[in-house]
Amino acid sequence: GSAVTDGRSHTFSGLTQGLTYTIRVIVTDKAGNSTTRETGTITTGTVPSGDSNITISLNPNTWTKNNITVTMSKASSASSYTLQYRIGTSGNWTNYTAPFTLTANNTIQARLVDPNNTSNVGSTKSQSVTWIDKNAPTISANPSSASTYTKTKSVTVTAKDTGTSGLAASQSLKYAWSTSSTTAPSSFSTVSGSNSAGATSANFTVSGSGLTGTYYLWIQAGSIKDRATNTNAVAHFGPYNFDNTNPTATVSITARTSKTLTAQISNVNDVGSGMPTTRTYNYFIKKASASTYPTTASYSGPNTSYQFTNLDHNTS
Repeated sequence: GSAVTDGRSHTFSGLTQGLTYTIRVIVTDKAGNSTTRETGTITTGTVPSGDSNITISLNPNTWTKNNITVTMSKASSASSYTLQYRIGTSGNWTNYTAPFTLTANNTIQARLVDPNNTSNVGSTKSQSVTWIDKNAPTISANPSSASTYTKTKSVTVTAKDTGTSGLAASQSLKYAWSTSSTTAPSSFSTVSGSNSAGATSANFTVSGSGLTGTYYLWIQAGSIKDRATNTNAVAHFGPYNFDNTNPTATVSITARTSKTLTAQISNVNDVGSGMPTTRTYNYFIKKASASTYPTTASYSGPNTSYQFTNLDHNTS
């Protein structure tokens, strides 16, 4: 008990919330006579609950690539209590004094505490934050290179969101073909997409045509965006080999008779894919008065020289 020698009231502190107590008062005079009095049962109050007495404000409260500012307040009816918070569902509590920053998705918990007995606490209010996304989309290509020479290429470019927000709706891919593997092009073409908002990936078909030589496929930085406004870094793939240039050759008449002509092919060259080891030459002949060549070659094979026979005498 607590002895009161001056005054006629006393405050009991450090009591447990929601517990029933009885108070006994003993009054003693100068001669040592005393009187004892007791109250009826008294139940202490409880600390207000967090859910109905604490407000947690988050800015921003939608998808973001930035940190979030957390502001807390307590109801006016709970002004005498201490407001505490913690980040996560375990660990130490901190007295709230000013807004603080949340740098990653987590759960924020808050509670009210009796300042006279910190073991007396109200129920916990929890707020989950799930809309911070700091991961940029990534770009991949299939095939990522193609050494075989062809006239055209078709490459599937996949944009993938590596965070939690998903891609923004209807993304468009900006791409360019370049002979450089180190310097990004200055201009890009666009392939439009139709992905839904929140999609984890989107595919784009990129075509290459009319090119000759070794090229690299470049994807422009910032071409793809997720819902938190993160964007992709510049990317390039390759090499891809194209050949849209015809071979060159010289054709000459090396011999002639009244009914024969001998044609010779020389100086065969190709600046693109090169000539095959086993070559096929197709020889056609028509009269000068004819408008088209026949559809079937007079000779088709590896020979670089061929004699046309049974020609009309003295005819061009």
